[in-house]
This record gives sequence, C-alpha cells and structure tokens, in this order.
Amino acid sequence: MVIDLGERGILFALINWDSYKEVYDAFPLDSFDIDKRLNYYQKLKPRTKADLKINQPKIVTFTNINDPKTVVVVYENTLYANGHKKTDNFEKVFGKDITLKTITIEMTDDPVTWDVEKYISPFNKSFWEWRKKLKYDDPRKIGFYNFKVVVE
Repeated sequence: MVIDLGERGILFALINWDSYKEVYDAFPLDSFDIDKRLNYYQKLKPRTKADLKINQPKIVTFTNINDPKTVVVVYENTLYANGHKKTDNFEKVFGKDITLKTITIEMTDDPVTWDVEKYISPFNKSFWEWRKKLKYDDPRKIGFYNFKVVVE
C-alpha cells in the first residue's frame, strides 16, 4: 500500500509471505479447526474494520525515491516465533511529534490495484547486488515481492 504524505514523502506498507497474520490479528478467532476458520473469514463482510495490534505491516520509505538501495525502515511491529520486534522511526525520519497512531485493516470486495510502479524505480541489477551483501536479517532486505502479491 502507498501512503503519500505530500512534501514529507511517500510511505510503503509492505506485503510479506506471512501477511495473512495481519488479518488473523485484526479479526481473531480462538479455534484451530480449519473449517471453522475458513467459514469465519469467508463471512467477514466488506467494510468490516478492525485495528491491528501486532503483526502490522513493515512500513518503509526511500531517501531517494529513484534508488531502492536508499530504503529506510520507518515502522515494524511483528511477532516472530523467536520473539517480538518493534521498530518506530517516525520521529527520526519525519520530525518531532510525528507518530503512527493506528493501522486499521478493512475487508473489501474491491479489485486489487497496483499503483506502486508510478512511485518507485525498478529493482535493477545494482539493487540486487547490493541486497546480496546485506545480512540475512537486515530489515532493508526487500524486493519487488513486498509490493505485489505474486500469483502464478
């Protein structure tokens, strides 16, 4: 998702392989029964909203929108199997008193649109060479897949 802050810059809420956890966090169901879970989530009506508490999407910006190597992690609040990770750089990146209050997830039946290409440059060969040099757990380790769901 693209969040255009005008003069302050552009934020990107990233899509990850485990983004389904955001839905589970927003609309919890205390059941491990797969049929109950599928039925519950299928019946959530469009425009049903809930605030995320944890497992929120990583939010990034670029200091140079034309260079994906300038990615900066602005926010992350995720529960991993080995612990909780929270990063909040809103004030550091955007200035005093700039904070994230809430992230709300809304169910929709609208078609998915992908407008990210009009905001960022392609991930070229030099980006991929730079990315290979990052440590495994470096939060800047992103790629095109974080901006689009790839369905084959």
